[in-house]
Amino acid sequence: MRTVRAMRAVRTVRTVGTMRAMRAVGTVGTVGTVGAVGAVGTMRAVGTVGRMLAFTGDIGKLADMGAG
Repeated sequence: MRTVRAMRAVRTVRTVGTMRAMRAVGTVGTVGTVGAVGAVGTMRAVGTVGRMLAFTGDIGKLADMGAG
């Protein structure tokens, strides 16, 4: 149980840290861009985008092979 809790705590810290980093990247005036980048960073910390990118990459390779 301790390990699972520790992992969840680390994930939460990473997510918050990523969001803070993304906020620091741009000003409030560029909320659109920072919001998009921040969302990707947050999802990466959770591990969702990593899987989505791998899946999309596979589709891209298949499309390239079919076109080639």
